Amino acid sequence: MKRIICIFSAALLIDACLIWACSKLFSGGDSNVADADQTTLTDSVAKADYVSSEIALQVESGIVLEHVRSIYDIVKHESENLGGSVDNDLLDKTYCSKSWNKMLAAVRRKEFHTNNLFFEINHWTMAYDTNQVKFDEFEVRCCYIGADNERLASVQFTVYTPYNYIPACVDLVYEDGGWKIDNFHHLKYAINMKECMWEYLHNDHPEFI
Repeated sequence: MKRIICIFSAALLIDACLIWACSKLFSGGDSNVADADQTTLTDSVAKADYVSSEIALQVESGIVLEHVRSIYDIVKHESENLGGSVDNDLLDKTYCSKSWNKMLAAVRRKEFHTNNLFFEINHWTMAYDTNQVKFDEFEVRCCYIGADNERLASVQFTVYTPYNYIPACVDLVYEDGGWKIDNFHHLKYAINMKECMWEYLHNDHPEFI
C-alpha cells in the first residue's frame, strides 16, 4: 500500500512540474528567451539602418561627383571659348554658396576702394589665364549627411595646364535644394582660398566685411 502511495505522489509531482513548465513557455515567462529575441530584433534594425545610411551616402557621393564634373566641364568650355578668360563672378553666383559669395562681395569692395587686387590666380582654374586648361581625376574625398539635412562634401581633382599639373579640391555645402561650392583649395601650395580672403579682409579696412 505504501508503494502505491509513493508512486501516486511521484506522478502528481511530475504533473505539477509539467504544468509549471508549460505555463512558463506559453506565458512568455522565460525572460532569457525574450531578451534574446529583443536583442536580435534591435541588432537587425541597427544593421538595416546602417546599410540604408551607407547606400544613401554612396548615392549622394555619386550626385556630388557628377555635379562637380559638370561644373568644371563648363569652366573648361568657357576658358577655351574666351581665350583663357573666365567670368569668375558669374560662376561664383551660379555655383557657389551664400557664404562664399558674401565674402567675395566684401573682397570686391576692398579691391575697388584700395586698388589692391586679391586674386593672383584664377580660383576656378588654379592657374593664370590659359585656354589650354583641363580637369581630370575627380574623386569624392568626403561626404557627410547629418541631422536636419545638413550635408557636406569635398571633391579632389587635378588641373592640367601645358606647363604643369595642380592638385586641387573644392568643399561643398547643401543649400536651397542643391550642392554649392563653399571653398577652393590649391593643394600644391596648401592655399585655402576662404582663409586667404578672410586674412585679406582683416589685415586692414575691416569695414568692408
